[in-house]
Amino acid sequence: MFGVAENKEIQRITTHIYNKGGIISAVCHGTAGIVNLKNKEGQALYEGKKISGYPDLFERKSADYYKTFPFSIENKIKENKGDFVYPEKRNANFFVIDGNFITGTDPSSTVSVAKAVFDKLQKNK
Repeated sequence: MFGVAENKEIQRITTHIYNKGGIISAVCHGTAGIVNLKNKEGQALYEGKKISGYPDLFERKSADYYKTFPFSIENKIKENKGDFVYPEKRNANFFVIDGNFITGTDPSSTVSVAKAVFDKLQKNK
């Protein structure tokens, strides 16, 4: 949630990987790291794609930790025309694959996301 989304070098490397056909993957609050990824035209790399991450529904917005967050992952993805998707309940092992984006809602999806990345890498050999 802090520093990664704004880091220009991380954005440059990640965008380069994506443009070369690489996979962009994140789980839970890690999706914060992709919210600012843009193409050469300035549009979000994930515009029109299904993206998951930790939704506002699951956050305790009144908690001190949430008040320190620089942004809402859900809102940023939506502002950038991504299709933010998630289940109604926590720990549902929910993840989504859309093109070369593989993202999961919360830690319960970590293994599934990792397997999906592995499978996609195997297919791309």
